[in-house]
Amino acid sequence: MSSIREAPRPRNSPRTTEDDGTWLSSEGPYLNLIKQSCTRQPNLELPDGRNRAVLLCDRQNIRASLFELDAKNQISPPTEFPTFVELQEHFNESRPNACRRIYLVEGLNPQVVALLGEKLNVDPIFFVTHERTSTYLRWPYEPNLAPCLPSLLDGGQSFTASYYDVRALSEQLGTFSVACAESGRDALRTKLGKEWEPTVILHRKCSFWKTTFINENDWTALILCDPPFRQAHIWQKPSFIQEPWSLKTIHFSAPPFQGGYADFIPHPWIIHRASSPPRDSLFDDMVHYLTEYHNDISTKLSGLDFTVFAKKIVASHYLLLLEYHEALLSTMAFPLQRKDNFANIETTSLESSWSNIQQLCSRIDRYIKDISHIMLQLHIPFDNPCVPSAGTNPHTQWSQSESDYQYIYMKLQSLRERSEFLSSSLTGVTGINGAARSIREAKTIKTFTIVALIFIPLSFSTSLFSMSDRYLPGENNFGVFFAVALPLVVFIFVAILLFDLGYNENSSWRLETFTTRIWRSWF
Repeated sequence: MSSIREAPRPRNSPRTTEDDGTWLSSEGPYLNLIKQSCTRQPNLELPDGRNRAVLLCDRQNIRASLFELDAKNQISPPTEFPTFVELQEHFNESRPNACRRIYLVEGLNPQVVALLGEKLNVDPIFFVTHERTSTYLRWPYEPNLAPCLPSLLDGGQSFTASYYDVRALSEQLGTFSVACAESGRDALRTKLGKEWEPTVILHRKCSFWKTTFINENDWTALILCDPPFRQAHIWQKPSFIQEPWSLKTIHFSAPPFQGGYADFIPHPWIIHRASSPPRDSLFDDMVHYLTEYHNDISTKLSGLDFTVFAKKIVASHYLLLLEYHEALLSTMAFPLQRKDNFANIETTSLESSWSNIQQLCSRIDRYIKDISHIMLQLHIPFDNPCVPSAGTNPHTQWSQSESDYQYIYMKLQSLRERSEFLSSSLTGVTGINGAARSIREAKTIKTFTIVALIFIPLSFSTSLFSMSDRYLPGENNFGVFFAVALPLVVFIFVAILLFDLGYNENSSWRLETFTTRIWRSWF
């Protein structure tokens, strides 16, 4: 099932006073707060132009779940809110004192932002950071992407984690211009040579916010999740420049690549658990881990931070992403191995592989930027992963995510070095092939030059000495022609060889070079 419509055009007009953040929230007290905050936070003024195909106000797929923690840190069964109306009715009820609540929300629109922002006292920049998709914007009229200073980041109150979900495609899309039709997130495509990979790498975000009301035992937490990949936008380039782009929307299923990420609950703890995370969306996975494992682990580990499940899921997605890209690099590098020469490799194929490597290098830089931002927010040092001591409580060791992200950061750095080395290798192979082709062309030109040096003097001698018909082949004086022409051919060959001795290393003819080489040749 698919539909095609004209794609919305990007904004190219200057900023005005009407750019006051009204795109982010519906009417109400929270929108007034946003308008007042625009001078302090320019990021609030404009929406991300990369999401113009699915504006925030057009998003309808919203669902939420509520979890409550009791005094023993045990979590209650979830209360589900499949529609915004039910979620709104819940917040209209008075909130009890000294309660600890976790709201898991999938999808955003202005009504949800206004409701959650007002009731949970959320900083508007939190929603903007979660909504952004672009990695760079360079025009003055585009929205601001400037992050806050690292010294202002507090992972205990809020953080936003960008991660990537590798999915298998059931059909070939045949283009790089693909995005999620429900969130506007990028759907990164990959090519090996001239063939498309049957996978898509979905950009995803998980955002956490915590509001403390009276004391440390009276708080509400919010976790924002992106919807699953059920629809895709395919941007189709027009045949003529004057025509607008078209936007094709398709519905399909994209199962997780190779079954998805590995479960991160240690084996002894899951001996009585047969279920596994759905791996269709972060929302469903978080519901699974909170309901299935939180209470059992919290009995053995006091003060368990429930955000550990979100951190582990994000880290697990990165590990699968690393394995996929290592396989890509190995596949790209294999044609360069076990070769005596590269004569059978076409230059166009090398150029295509080099272009794909450049895209891969740029993509890895994006991954490093995202994982670095996560580590900054969680105050994780940029060190090599530390190995816990033998006496460490396994539950305590498992609840710490520092070594997970340090390992991912280290592997991404190694992956970037490997991709850059492969890029240099492809450049070197292209140079080798180019040099071999130049040698072949030089030999061909040399052959033609020798042929010309033989036949040109032969024809030149007849004109120079005005030889008549008596010297043509078959006549009695034909031998005189050879007696004159052959010495002339030898003379020209010798003159050219001697003249060639005068060229120096810069391909310039110099008399001193000529005399020096003649002197060395004879004396």
